[in-house]
Amino acid sequence: MLPTSEINPSLLAAIEARDLPLIYSLLPSIPLTPTNLTILACFSAKHNLPTLLETCITHGFTLPKSSCNDNFYSYACTGRSIAIFQ
Repeated sequence: MLPTSEINPSLLAAIEARDLPLIYSLLPSIPLTPTNLTILACFSAKHNLPTLLETCITHGFTLPKSSCNDNFYSYACTGRSIAIFQ
């Protein structure tokens, strides 16, 4: 489980609803720290939002070198999104 306490609950709800305009309007409400970028990247993978994943990468998120026991890859597998794996 990822620590989501620094993430605006409305932003997490917008990600779950896949509401890109709302996501991008709420994104400035959180600091884009490495931890928050990882959380956002994981949720974008889980909810099939490759555009948000690209935004996370643009702001400094890097894909883990190993997929073994990594939250990002677990969320990506849960989301079953071909677009995320491309």
